[in-house]
Amino acid sequence: MAVICKRIIPVTEADQERVLQYLEPNLLQSPSLAIQQAIKEVVYMLRRAQKSINDGCEFFHGGPRELETNIARREDLIDRLQQEITAYLVELSGKELTPGESALIPALIHAVNDAERIGDHSENLVELANLRRGGDHPLSEQATAHLRRMQEMLNRQFEATYRTLSGANGELLEEILLNEDRIDAFVRKASDEHVQRLETGSCQVQSGVIFLDMLAHLERVGDHLANIAERAGHFTQVVGAVDDSIVDETNLDNTEPPA
Repeated sequence: MAVICKRIIPVTEADQERVLQYLEPNLLQSPSLAIQQAIKEVVYMLRRAQKSINDGCEFFHGGPRELETNIARREDLIDRLQQEITAYLVELSGKELTPGESALIPALIHAVNDAERIGDHSENLVELANLRRGGDHPLSEQATAHLRRMQEMLNRQFEATYRTLSGANGELLEEILLNEDRIDAFVRKASDEHVQRLETGSCQVQSGVIFLDMLAHLERVGDHLANIAERAGHFTQVVGAVDDSIVDETNLDNTEPPA
């Protein structure tokens, strides 16, 4: 019967894929451990969102069309992770928790939502890339350099956020928030300089709109990272440090948990 059903309704690879990598139903009886594993799921999800942001930037700068496909596939995984992690945390909230553990549940759900929104921004980058590719919308060397610089700053924020989630000291959180201020200042500076280029006629109006939209989406990614980092310190105060091995995960497209 199972074989017949498979012939009638094919089981796709996506259906067979196990979305949650660290959370198990039996962990619901050990809330502290379940919360630690939930933090790992957030990092797993955030790593993929980071990969999509970088792919979106590369696609914008002329990377291959397959990057768009990869982002769409990864965004589907990120959306499913959001749904399943949230459902797990809601179920966990019904267990016998300490006051500190109870307070972590909504904070973790907010972190999951921030990670999902970062993934959404990668789709916005793809839309801007296609808009640019669909017409003659060149960017100046300075505008391109500003976008590359912004990408570098965000990657440093991602890595610092992972270390904060693993239980790094409070000084790192202060550095993340300081870097967020630097990102905001950089965006203002880049925007002002771009307006000057528009005024002098050295940049096309439509190209300028695309550039400013790119900056805005990348700035919002930084905002979401700061939100996650601010909550992370409270996570480890309640459940302790999380295994650092996940922080060093490098195979971002692998759907299996790191060893």
